[in-house]
Amino acid sequence: MRDVFQTRILAVALALATLGVCILAGLNLSQELNTEFPTDGVTWVEAQGGLRAQRVPADSPGGKDGVRTGDILQAVDELPTPRLAALEREIGVTPEELLAANPAKMAAALKPGGMVPELRALRLKEIAERIQKEFGGDLLEGLKGQPISKIRTALKKFSNIADPGADRILLFGGISPVAAVPSNCPYVLVRIRLGLERENYGVTYKEAQSLIEAEVPAKLDARARAYLLLKVHGQRVCKTKNPKCGECPVAGECAYFGGKTRGRAGLK
Repeated sequence: MRDVFQTRILAVALALATLGVCILAGLNLSQELNTEFPTDGVTWVEAQGGLRAQRVPADSPGGKDGVRTGDILQAVDELPTPRLAALEREIGVTPEELLAANPAKMAAALKPGGMVPELRALRLKEIAERIQKEFGGDLLEGLKGQPISKIRTALKKFSNIADPGADRILLFGGISPVAAVPSNCPYVLVRIRLGLERENYGVTYKEAQSLIEAEVPAKLDARARAYLLLKVHGQRVCKTKNPKCGECPVAGECAYFGGKTRGRAGLK
């Protein structure tokens, strides 16, 4: 009789424990679904001249700060963003216009964008010549309809284009909703979901890609937004070294902040 009673008590205890686990799991899922990532509320799209504000809700943080539809993004957290405005205005950006341009004038137009504008002008002319010869002057049109693997191979033949660059072109060029990851901060999503990133860049990039593929719908707008959110978060908060975890809006859900270093020493 005692054994039967003990068995019933144990069954009730296990049922209560299971119910408790289910409730906690539900609360955790609810919290994850309601977690808001940092955003200015503006829909940014790739355009000639840089990132252009396509839609700016009046009550969004960006709208309240004075961002207007059609504005070109100039800086993020006081960090200048590359722009082609001068090049587009003074020379043009079609292969024909770039090939016909005076090298010195092109270098002057590229100077605001960074160092060694003369070298960048030369490379730009080489790229324009290749697009003209191999793709009939229209790279995107020339790539349409081809298998992604073939498109990726073609893109990587251009100077300084590796997998991250090819992914970015595929996504923002509207070719395919691939899981592109910001090349300068692929660790951001890895830290949030898995813990401290691996030392190998390629492994970290692949882990971030897998997480995006699993959690973000395979749509151009959704994955472009994910890319931009991760990029901004990496620039503003989740820095390579000395991340600002105390300012992070998702610290409560961050695996790294929770102590998961995956066998490595913490960041300094």
